[in-house]
Amino acid sequence: MNVKYWRLWNLRHDGCVKCASLLLAAGLVAACQTTPEYRDNRAQLDTRLDVCATKNGYDRKAVKSLKDYQLGRNEIAWRQCAYAAIETRMIPSTPIPDLYRQIIAEDKQMTARIQQHRMTRAARRARLDTLIAEIEKREKAHQKIREKEQEANRRSRIEQQKIDNIIAIQQQSIRARIIVLQGIR
Repeated sequence: MNVKYWRLWNLRHDGCVKCASLLLAAGLVAACQTTPEYRDNRAQLDTRLDVCATKNGYDRKAVKSLKDYQLGRNEIAWRQCAYAAIETRMIPSTPIPDLYRQIIAEDKQMTARIQQHRMTRAARRARLDTLIAEIEKREKAHQKIREKEQEANRRSRIEQQKIDNIIAIQQQSIRARIIVLQGIR
């Protein structure tokens, strides 16, 4: 995802695993998976992030005008609310919760370093992009595993149905033979 778009979410690409900036230009980015459950959680998270912004008086659009070592007004409170939303909406449904926890932990540390003038917003963004790439890679790998498992399960169900059909035909044949044999006696 090109960071300059500063979007919370973009699912326009045929089910591809995409990443979204949770704090837009400010920084924290979470990866996603493309399962329906995830999309539902993500929609709820996006709504919750909007509520967080309103509740905390945080203007995400004003982030573009901030200096390298400057945090937005009420950004810390908004981030805390966003972390809680990620922990309740995303982490329970992902196969890689530790990476989400890592990105939250590192974002907290980097935000503190920005306040201390020891890290720039751009450096935080670069690190978050690296973490996002790792999450995206792992999510894609898990998605492929899920797809293979689903295909194996589908094939297994088809094979089981074939076996069940053969058994049913054999049982009917045996019943018919028994009836014929009983008629001979």
